[in-house]
Amino acid sequence: MFYIYSSKEGVIKIMKFYGNKIKEIREFKGITQLKLADITGISNVYISKLELGKKENPSAQILNKIANALDVSVNEFYKDEKLDSALKQLNEINETITQYYESKNDKKTIKELQFDAEINLLMNEIKKLSEKDRKVVEVLVSQLLKEE
Repeated sequence: MFYIYSSKEGVIKIMKFYGNKIKEIREFKGITQLKLADITGISNVYISKLELGKKENPSAQILNKIANALDVSVNEFYKDEKLDSALKQLNEINETITQYYESKNDKKTIKELQFDAEINLLMNEIKKLSEKDRKVVEVLVSQLLKEE
């Protein structure tokens, strides 16, 4: 499940729930599914479905219970290392471009080049997605364009 929201900076972010993150954290902390079920009051069958990606739209209440039991932020269930890495690269490129063109005092060129760099990096990441995920991106973009 993808979630779209605007941050304080006005940037739109797309986040995907990764149920396998629950399993990673749970196993790292040495907690069994049965123990997590006992702590949270959520059935171990439901927890298993979340971890296997068979249940992709858990409620905020469920996620909060699991996060509290595992002593982590709910955000941990939405982290994607590939996306984080791409965003880090994008920020580094933006910073370099900004520093270079600020020294030239050409603000219009800075924004244009930053936008071009962002688009190129985004397109490279989209190319790596499965066909199904590319369709999801296409639908999201279409919906955003309709809202304008």
